Amino acid sequence: MTTLRRTLTLTLLTTLLAACSDGPKVSQDAKVIEDAGALRPETVGTSEMVFESKQAVADVKPGSVIVSGASDNAPYGFLKRVKSKTEVDGDTVLSVEDAQLTDVVEEAEVSLSGALHPNASPAPRLAAKGMDLSARGITVYSPGESADLPDACADKDFRVAFEATEAAPYVTVTGCVGFSSNFIFDLEIEHFQATRAEFVVDSKIGSALALKSDVELASINQKTELARFDVEPINFQIGPIPVVVVPEIVLVMGVDGKVDVNVDISASHELSAQVGLLYADNRWSTVNESQQKFDMPLPQGDGSANARVYAGPEMEFMFYGVAGPGANIYVFSRMNADVDAVNPTKSNYELWAGAQAGASFRVEVFDKTLFKIHESNLIGYEGLIASSEYDGLAPPGTGKVIGVIGDAMQGKLVSGDDIIRDNLSGELVDLLKGLAANEDDSDGGYTVAEANARPRWRELKIAGRCLQPDYVGHLAMIRPVACDGGDKQKWWWDTNGAVHPKANAKLCIDGLGVTAGVNLALWGCHGGDNQEWVFEDGRMRNKRSESLFVTYEKDIFNWLDYAQLKSLKENTDKQFAQWGQEERVNGVAASHFRPLKNARTGLCLGVQTGSASPELQACGKASRQLWFYDSVARTLYNAAGDCLSHHSENYNGATLFVETCSTSTNQTFDFADGAIRTTADTAIVVDAYGSEEGAMVGQWMFHGGANQLWLWGE
Repeated sequence: MTTLRRTLTLTLLTTLLAACSDGPKVSQDAKVIEDAGALRPETVGTSEMVFESKQAVADVKPGSVIVSGASDNAPYGFLKRVKSKTEVDGDTVLSVEDAQLTDVVEEAEVSLSGALHPNASPAPRLAAKGMDLSARGITVYSPGESADLPDACADKDFRVAFEATEAAPYVTVTGCVGFSSNFIFDLEIEHFQATRAEFVVDSKIGSALALKSDVELASINQKTELARFDVEPINFQIGPIPVVVVPEIVLVMGVDGKVDVNVDISASHELSAQVGLLYADNRWSTVNESQQKFDMPLPQGDGSANARVYAGPEMEFMFYGVAGPGANIYVFSRMNADVDAVNPTKSNYELWAGAQAGASFRVEVFDKTLFKIHESNLIGYEGLIASSEYDGLAPPGTGKVIGVIGDAMQGKLVSGDDIIRDNLSGELVDLLKGLAANEDDSDGGYTVAEANARPRWRELKIAGRCLQPDYVGHLAMIRPVACDGGDKQKWWWDTNGAVHPKANAKLCIDGLGVTAGVNLALWGCHGGDNQEWVFEDGRMRNKRSESLFVTYEKDIFNWLDYAQLKSLKENTDKQFAQWGQEERVNGVAASHFRPLKNARTGLCLGVQTGSASPELQACGKASRQLWFYDSVARTLYNAAGDCLSHHSENYNGATLFVETCSTSTNQTFDFADGAIRTTADTAIVVDAYGSEEGAMVGQWMFHGGANQLWLWGE
């Protein structure tokens, strides 16, 4: 394993590069485009890239993976697989599709870390072109620029102030938001497969927000983008392969709830949070730690409110312009009050302070065997800090975690004692509903728990030989044999440590008595520790014993090898345990394919053997009934490798069918909000014509009925 490490800030003030002498291993199919100046910039990001110089792509051929660093013509660089190469009017036209780093990198270890800093130039901007920041009462401070800001915002790297900025009609927010952040990104690749990936941001966020309402009982659920920052790209090499990462950072604030005339909500709030995602040992896990402090005055005005005001950064790290890992971190304050200005003794109120942070890992550019992960609530906490029932102060021991009373959040109304929340996770049922952009991923993403629970069938090798049972049943002995790729040699290591054969997932590898020399066998899964397996330091051992590892020995007749448990000192050269690559369909891990259920009937989209016509079927696990949506290529295909398609005809009653996947636009669909729309005519969607098994599935004008909506099953 070679190592590439680089420590940097995004203004590239510090750079450290170290690599072993042999360097990373890359594929011969990789072709680095040195002369991107010959590329027509308008063709970057399309399915056909045009080069005005033949020499620039002279050694490129179909099957090559072309890659480029950042340039004037391709600011994000690119990573594409070439499907065809033609000459047109003196230009070279490459038909391309998106590729992954694991298509070109066989072995490497990459580690990036650093601090995020805004560029002094160009100035931050809003997403909507033509909107002037100053006209909306927004001021963005440059690095080092002096500013008279509240303490919560003053010492941060990214700082935005706003004066009576509209959050909704007749509802304004005045205050500031600031944040500073470091990041870590690690990626390890072995044998063209990602074996480890980690993304963590360590951030400090501060806000001072004051909400004012001039509207009668308004219901609001709205996020406002304050500023979008331009950040200089990160450029580094994996051997000869250039990699371009462009961080995108947006500061937002928002209001969620109901407010009435003349009710003011204000608060100062700071949060230190570390959030992220880690993939290692074929499992995803989360990183989540936080510390808070707050300062929240009593409510003012004359009216009622039950509203939350929040602010914070949204970050995404774009690899070659394609979405990569990201994080959203928000601090918020909530007031539930009925304030009587004439007779304050009649006022009732509760003041809450809290935080929410989530992370995502988009995997399109890394490896199609990884799951796309979206965890919206790695950190989530709301604590009662003041109440009219307790003379202005909250009682000790109050706070909400997962919607119930949790551990003490002992803050004082004015001083704002630090609040430590370590490793706090879980879904806050309705507590933070609608808060900013932290909703579920809409294009097929998984939570960590969902991804880890899905079976991932792989070869399990001991000293290079694949484990295989003599038969599929109780007490079947397990032998190391030559690998043949068959289903009998596929296993799944579940989240409880049990190892199941693909031929019957109700069975588990059993260590029986877990004694030296005992043969491994299949047995009905029961959850005992003799069926729990640990993989560490390249070996496989039983949970019950710290000293017995899986190896193999001849039987008593010296005829056949059988998997056994032996001590570390015995058969050391036969104890190397290794998981093989997961099954793939069109390059995508087989575990990523899921049933696609019709929202009206609960029946699944499927195709009968020998047919090409999609229909509704009772849900099962047949390959022609399991689907994957590629959000980059915009194709929907089943585990048999066939893509959904149409005959360039889009109207009510037009047919659909499956065929071998190609570059045809007839196979492209947009899948969002449950509707599968043809890209040729976005008003036409995939429609179930009936409600019974065998009902035909075709095309129809979208009307929003449940027969036109599709949900991912398990």
